[in-house]
Amino acid sequence: TLLSMVMTTQLLSTRLRKRGESNYSAHNY
Repeated sequence: TLLSMVMTTQLLSTRLRKRGESNYSAHNY
């Protein structure tokens, strides 16, 4: 479902931000 996809995306983005937001911020947005 769309809701599950949004939840998964948020979780993945949160993990990436914890590792190094400077490296992934450009790719995510």
